[in-house]
Amino acid sequence: MTHDPSNSAGKADPSFQNDELVARLQVHQVELEQQNEELRRAHAELEAARAHYVQLFQGSPAGYVLVDRHDSVVQVNERAARLLQATENQLKGDFFRRHVPAATGEELALLVGRVFREGERGECEGRLLTRKGDSLWVRLEGVPVDLGRGEPLCLLGFFDITEQRRANRRLEQFFELAPDPVCISDREGRILRASPSMLWLLGYGAEDLARQPFHSFIHPDDQELARAELDLLARGLPTDRFQVRVRTATGEYRNIVWSCKPHPDEGIIFAMGHDTTEWEAAQSRLRRSQALLSSAQRIARMGSWEFDVQNDHLHWSDETYRIFGLSTGVPLPGRDGFLDFVHPDDRGRVAGVRVKANAGESSIDMEYRIVRPDGEVRHVYERGELTRSEDGKPLRWLGMVMDVTERSQLEEQLLQSQKLESVGRLAGGVAHDFNNILTVILGALDLRLMDMPDEDPEREDLDEMRDAAERAARLTQQLLAFSRQQVTQLELLELNEVVEDLLGMLRRLTDDRIELVFRPTKGPLHVKADRTQVEQVLVNLVVNASDAMPHGGTITIALDRFEGREGPCVRLDVTDTGVGMDEATRNRVFEPFFTTKPLGEGTGLGLATVYGITEQAGGHVKVESTPDEGSTFTILLPLVEETEEQDRVEAPSTAPAPDSQPSSRAPLPVILVVEDEAALLRVARKVLERDGWEVVGAGSVEEALAALHEEGVRPQLVLSDVRLPGRSGVELVEEVRELDPGIGVILTSGFSQEVLPGPLQSDPRILFLPKPYTVKGLREAVQALAGPG
Repeated sequence: MTHDPSNSAGKADPSFQNDELVARLQVHQVELEQQNEELRRAHAELEAARAHYVQLFQGSPAGYVLVDRHDSVVQVNERAARLLQATENQLKGDFFRRHVPAATGEELALLVGRVFREGERGECEGRLLTRKGDSLWVRLEGVPVDLGRGEPLCLLGFFDITEQRRANRRLEQFFELAPDPVCISDREGRILRASPSMLWLLGYGAEDLARQPFHSFIHPDDQELARAELDLLARGLPTDRFQVRVRTATGEYRNIVWSCKPHPDEGIIFAMGHDTTEWEAAQSRLRRSQALLSSAQRIARMGSWEFDVQNDHLHWSDETYRIFGLSTGVPLPGRDGFLDFVHPDDRGRVAGVRVKANAGESSIDMEYRIVRPDGEVRHVYERGELTRSEDGKPLRWLGMVMDVTERSQLEEQLLQSQKLESVGRLAGGVAHDFNNILTVILGALDLRLMDMPDEDPEREDLDEMRDAAERAARLTQQLLAFSRQQVTQLELLELNEVVEDLLGMLRRLTDDRIELVFRPTKGPLHVKADRTQVEQVLVNLVVNASDAMPHGGTITIALDRFEGREGPCVRLDVTDTGVGMDEATRNRVFEPFFTTKPLGEGTGLGLATVYGITEQAGGHVKVESTPDEGSTFTILLPLVEETEEQDRVEAPSTAPAPDSQPSSRAPLPVILVVEDEAALLRVARKVLERDGWEVVGAGSVEEALAALHEEGVRPQLVLSDVRLPGRSGVELVEEVRELDPGIGVILTSGFSQEVLPGPLQSDPRILFLPKPYTVKGLREAVQALAGPG
């Protein structure tokens, strides 16, 4: 049967409809199951997300509090409860009332209001209180959230910044209290922040420093260094400490040493400085002070030393090194090794003093000798004090040492000079008394010989006696020369000529095996001296040098100018190549009667005479000698620049020598003879009375004045010794001249006429007659004053 479509449209086939419905139901069921699966999966995901949220919320390191518009706490996480030391329920009940202080509450209200009003997050810092009332500094952040409850909520998160704030506070305090300049700059060197100490030191305000790069404040000569250091720091590289000069607001520059550290992540440089201006000035002053001290020690030849007893360590100043002849910085020995510097003969004494000091005494004060590495012996004076601990143990010696070699030598020379002076005074006194005796002997012999026929057999014996007396007189002249009391006749001498004229005789005095060399100087060398005495000095020195060279050698006489401490001098050196002298001999070489020659071969007056003549002429003599290396005697005499003939100086003449016979002219009535030696007075009386004089004798000035004033004696001449008991003959002359200026005076003495005042030396009516005088010499002096004119 054929299907009819029209019939199918018009009439429903029930079976077909059921199948379609079932199919549709099945599809719908599948869709429902898929939706259920998706719902289950979404629910699972939602639960997982919720669990994850809860986990994040509860396990967050920040504290969270969820609040609504009415400041009600909806939810609290565990971290918030722990930070505030409360339970979740406690926080939900009274978070704002109990845990938020009023000051923080105001900031927090503004934050929450902005979150709800504008729907934007915000933050602030404040203080929360724990349940126990402790403060907790936090950073609060507010975030809007929507949990599908129909109204927005505010999630408050707070982070504990208590330690951070404390660290920041410490940093603030460090900036505020730092005594040295501290600053933070950017990579270009602009100051972002400066400590008050830096602002105070430089005198700028913070704005002044921030206007321009800091290197613009650096001294122009230091800017290249500053830029190089900043370049390294800008690249994050560390630098060493460096020093630059920084200009202050007053224009002054300060020396500042900087230590810097870069922070590349933050783009900043942290710098700390130290002002060394005053320290460097103090160091400069210290160096100058040390230099002055070192110079003072060098000039004074005084060094300092320190000895650490506990560590056996010795420290010397530079001058102490110099005194001991060592290079500065040479390692020094300890206590025992120091004695190696001491002269062997002084080591026991030095060691003993130190032992005594360490045992109980606390000071050293001594002089001793040291031996330098080159063998030179020096004299040093040392003082030191010992510092002890509270229990009396020696801790440290502090002291000074002074080179006193020259002083010791001068002291030795002074002692030698004083000894020679004493011996000279003794020799002069002996010579004076001996001259009186010799005058008596010579006068008595002359008177006896005058009355004795030439053929008398006793005359020969008397002549020998007179020769012996004259030799004794020459001996006394040598003693007087040593004691600088010899009669002199000063004149202007050119020493080159004097030595040249004397060379022939000097060569005859020396052995043929000795070469005599003369080294004159260019130009004249003038001195005021007695020519005879200068020649005597040369003869004595050459003979002495010749005796020191028994096997021959060379004697050199050298003249030269010399600038001495007292002005320009003439230097006369007599040098030999003989046996030389040791120190003991050198110290006694100018003593009278001291000789190294065998008994009977020398009087010991040769060099003593040299000493006396030189000193009397205003000069000095010294000797340098070493055994087996010869000797050099040096004479220094004042140089006279004037060479004109009118500047010639001579001693007053002892009168021309007229005929030795008594004058045919009638003698003057009276001559006053003043002499304390009775024997000499008798001899003078005999000589003068033989010549027709009336002699009035006196033993002192007082007796002579009594004769003149009380007895009315009016002598034509006065013959007087200079040295008399009580008042001197010079005083008598002054008294006589007041009585009668025309009276002639003859003064006698065994000493130099330099004892006479200047006016008396130039008076033509005053003559000087040196002792011992002869009958002939006395007659000539009397005749010179008694003659015409």
